[in-house]
Amino acid sequence: MRYHFLIICLIATFVSICTYITANQKTLEVAKNSQKHHVESISYRSRLAYEEMLNIILNCTERKTFDLSGINGGRTSGARKLGLDYAELIRDYCAITEYGNYIVKLSVFDDQGNLVQTGSSFGSTDDAQGIIESGWLGRELEKTMDRYQLDLESSPFSQYEGNILPIARKLEHSGSGGWAVLCLSTDLFKDMLLDTANGQETVIVTAAGDRIASIEEPGEHREENDRIIRSLQERKKDKGLLEMKVHGKDSLVTYEIYDKSGIMVYETMPLDELSNDRMMIVQTVVIMFLACLIFGLLLSARITKQIKKPIDRLTAHIETIAAGNFIRDDSIEGEDEIGRVGCVVNDMALRIKELMDQQLKAEKKREI
Repeated sequence: MRYHFLIICLIATFVSICTYITANQKTLEVAKNSQKHHVESISYRSRLAYEEMLNIILNCTERKTFDLSGINGGRTSGARKLGLDYAELIRDYCAITEYGNYIVKLSVFDDQGNLVQTGSSFGSTDDAQGIIESGWLGRELEKTMDRYQLDLESSPFSQYEGNILPIARKLEHSGSGGWAVLCLSTDLFKDMLLDTANGQETVIVTAAGDRIASIEEPGEHREENDRIIRSLQERKKDKGLLEMKVHGKDSLVTYEIYDKSGIMVYETMPLDELSNDRMMIVQTVVIMFLACLIFGLLLSARITKQIKKPIDRLTAHIETIAAGNFIRDDSIEGEDEIGRVGCVVNDMALRIKELMDQQLKAEKKREI
């Protein structure tokens, strides 16, 4: 029993250690996959929104749709009607996308004061001038559509405070020239984070490192996050999952960059948040260990009993033989090793009885 108990303890310990290591690795793997899929999901949604915004701009600029010279400042009823038709058209462009509510302004205008626009923010006749004087229009027009990286800019509209993500392009077929400018609200990315919130620190930034939106990010973490984000952008890889120390804790860092827009989604998860899962693993391992011990002890007791019972019968029969009773006991015989020993003992007892009978007969003959 002691040997059995020792062996059972060794086996239970080995199984428990292997189970803990395997389960711990599996927990970490699940956490990595979960964080990876979460970041990929946010990045994918932001990519879809970006592509739809580009399509709206291309619809405005590359089709022979807008001839702003025909508006002529709205001086005639025909010009006003044309302006209303253009405004209805760009409203339709915004309506076909699910992200239309996040378009602050979609403005089509020229330098002659002709302007049509729509959006979630109230319009003003000064909006075109505000865009022209913003300082960023020229930079936006220099970008190519095959790799139009978004930049965070201050709103040029008096009716809308905050930052916007502008997309601008020249009108290709307007007689008076002009531009189309779409100003996207950062609330789009904020709502994406809120819709998919998992309690982790998540940040969305531009290629320049400007923060578009974040969630679960304390103010004291921003400086270190900015430094990590810059180092990740310098890796020249569009995605990755790293284990590193962040904010003084061992953490998982996952990021994904959409090269075309430059938008980067960055998320950190401290590994100590897996402590609850590890505690469950420890509890499971302890239960398994105790179950192995109990099962092993029961099995050991049963095996010992099965072995001890025939040995006790064999011992009792040998004691009977020693007392001079040489009868055969069939209960000690069997096919196993102890049973075969029982057969030998029975044969030996019969053989001793025969020898003693022969000796007794010989003694009687000598007395005669």
